[in-house]
Amino acid sequence: MGKQREQILFEHGEPTKWAPVPTTPEQGSHMEALRTLAGGIAHNFNNLNMGIQGNTSLMLFETDSGDPNYERLKTIEALVHRGSILISRLLGYAGEGTFRLRPLALNRLVKDTLNAFSKAEKRIRVHAELAEDLLKILADHNQIAEVLLNLYANAADAMSRGGELSVKTMNVTHLEMAGKAHKPKPGKYVALIVTDTGIGIDKETMTRIFEPFFSTKPMDKGMGLGLASVYGIVKKQGGYIDLDSEVGHGTTFKIYLPAWDKRSRPRRELPKGTPRLNATGLAL
Repeated sequence: MGKQREQILFEHGEPTKWAPVPTTPEQGSHMEALRTLAGGIAHNFNNLNMGIQGNTSLMLFETDSGDPNYERLKTIEALVHRGSILISRLLGYAGEGTFRLRPLALNRLVKDTLNAFSKAEKRIRVHAELAEDLLKILADHNQIAEVLLNLYANAADAMSRGGELSVKTMNVTHLEMAGKAHKPKPGKYVALIVTDTGIGIDKETMTRIFEPFFSTKPMDKGMGLGLASVYGIVKKQGGYIDLDSEVGHGTTFKIYLPAWDKRSRPRRELPKGTPRLNATGLAL
């Protein structure tokens, strides 16, 4: 399957040892506990955020733009918006949040996101090898785009002096995923492989890389939620992640997402109790 491939080079290495994530049942339980904790924090934080947003909006409505406090209120409003983004990422890690499942052509989304990335990161050479017969997945477009962009951003951070980013897609079955710590459900899957030639990841960092708020960067350079969000989204959609990296030899993320079964109808309604977006944040 997936023998015919489309080669794409965007102008301005295969892994050898796979480390499934998580690697042990204990790590799996730890990650699930963190997801539950993150979800609880997100819900409580959202309640506070909505209260601040509501009162700020009322004050802005009654404040003239010439008032010295007007700009201060606008600053609060902007900070609340940033808080909403943080909440959304936490909910993504926890496997919650608003989503709409639709049959999705992954190759098209890969092309679009890589094109935007290559324009923004001219120091990085980008290459795609996409299976022409790639099966569709049943997924939320925005969430899969977030997975791709977070993986690209992680690669860019690892290649501050330039390098190569390679993205590959292919059709696989659960049999080709044998030997991993996870036990995939029988069926067809779409594999997404993202490889960079960056600085690599040490073994200690690999055991924590999907934890929320864990980051090797200074606190003012990132919140440590990018890869945590990737993990949560993939898990929510019934997928699996493998990670291979060695210090000085780059990193490869390999994601498996269940292929869409045409015999099943896409879910149109959100599950009962699923948070929905309002105009200013997440209404839980």
